[in-house]
Amino acid sequence: MVAPEMKTSLFTETWMNGPNDFDSECSSKYTVNNIESLNVDGNQFKNSKDHSKWAISVDEKEPLLCIGDINRQKSQMKRGGGTVCILNDRLWGLYNKTIVNVQPCQIN
Repeated sequence: MVAPEMKTSLFTETWMNGPNDFDSECSSKYTVNNIESLNVDGNQFKNSKDHSKWAISVDEKEPLLCIGDINRQKSQMKRGGGTVCILNDRLWGLYNKTIVNVQPCQIN
């Protein structure tokens, strides 16, 4: 919902440790790729060990950071949620440098 509304592709970090996690979504104009692992101050961890919910734009020329409160899982579809986004190159850079690995799109 956020990518098409903001008209940008996103890298997303949400807790992925349950049934029916959403894979990266690349069939739409604006892609959404799951971040699989992060490194914060030398501590590397997978998204299954991180309960934060945020996204950044793929395009650094449009430095969008979004903070939300819902995971990318099918079970979350019945819940409401919210997301706040800000254009800020400094914040975008701080979040971007923590990304270690992103889930590629599935080839059908």
